[in-house]
Amino acid sequence: MESKHYTVQIIGGGLAGLGLATALARNNIAVLIIDAMPRLDADHKVDLRTSALMPTSVNFLKNIHAWHPKSLEATPIEKIKIIQIIPPKVCGRQVCFSSNTKEEPLAYNISNHALRVQMYRKIHMDRHVVHLFDSKVKAMQYSSKGWKVFTKNSTYTADITIGADGYNAFSRQQVGIDARCKEYGQTAIVCTINHTLSNKWTSVEFLYPEGVCTFVPMGQNKSAVVWIESSENAKTYVKDKNLALQVLQKKSQQLFGNLTSISNIEGFALRSVMARRATDRRFCLIGEAYHAMPPHGAQGLNLSLRDSATLSELILSAHRRGEDVGSQNILNRYAKRRTLDVKARTVGNRIFHLLSQSSSPFSNICKTLTMAAIEAMPMAKTALMKAIATPAGYMPTYLRSEDAKNTRM
Repeated sequence: MESKHYTVQIIGGGLAGLGLATALARNNIAVLIIDAMPRLDADHKVDLRTSALMPTSVNFLKNIHAWHPKSLEATPIEKIKIIQIIPPKVCGRQVCFSSNTKEEPLAYNISNHALRVQMYRKIHMDRHVVHLFDSKVKAMQYSSKGWKVFTKNSTYTADITIGADGYNAFSRQQVGIDARCKEYGQTAIVCTINHTLSNKWTSVEFLYPEGVCTFVPMGQNKSAVVWIESSENAKTYVKDKNLALQVLQKKSQQLFGNLTSISNIEGFALRSVMARRATDRRFCLIGEAYHAMPPHGAQGLNLSLRDSATLSELILSAHRRGEDVGSQNILNRYAKRRTLDVKARTVGNRIFHLLSQSSSPFSNICKTLTMAAIEAMPMAKTALMKAIATPAGYMPTYLRSEDAKNTRM
């Protein structure tokens, strides 16, 4: 059986793994990507999801030369509005967050599929990356050269192995890292809709007891929808676009006028995961292999890209000094720099998810008082938005726009 050794091997070809590979390859590091997905085609839609990228994530994409707004279908989000819905479907309190500068929006909503295509194209222009498609990891075994990864036809080793293979993370299981996993019995329904009134570049999140329903700009009269429902109800809506459009018309509270059309619909099981540790011998986790959560506050992809930015900075720094990129020192520093941010977002997300869907009188009072207090205190609102948009703790160089010109990307 053929065996090859790389500096870095990444198990998984999602956005976190591709972001890491793009950053490393631009700095002449030999990278292997073992991807269970088939070869990506720009005309083959495989993911209808969108993500609201915070400024730090946009900086990371700019620094690795993967930020191309037009091809990413990037739409500015100038305001974020959260509206409490109190049964029987009456709009209660609301909080509105606005950008503090006229030049920069709060975030950009982008197509996940388009970003994956963009990174894929950049990687395949680089001779330092080998990307294996339709390649499933059969087993992993630790050796003196690092983790030996077995596929159907070959065996690979690397100075450092990265687990980026998603929620169920076979790599995490093979290495022996336990994780706390939770299934919510709910589904996030995603689609895009066209509507007669402008969204005014505002993302609107309705807190319904049965699940949050969010409308995110994809143009002035077009919005991406993330709609959380029970998995049983979701099956019906995914199969019946006309029924889904009728329900969304009611859920939108007429803020967007008439909903005129709807795209194809996909459903994604709502679940969370938190690995009990981020690293092992010559191994570390990034993205949803490390943490996953319901899609509240646009935390998922932003958190994953922070993993990629932090780890790429550490690996590149060690590589330039001629040090071992898979050393325990590098792994310890990665875990230390990411633990606070990941735990803070995971806990905060779970609390928000529970409170947002509770319809008890006590919960409604808590939500009303909290939202009234935030709206009444501009400084508190600004501080909260900053906490949502930036890492808790360490800020990698790759997330800082002013450092882009000082770092070779």
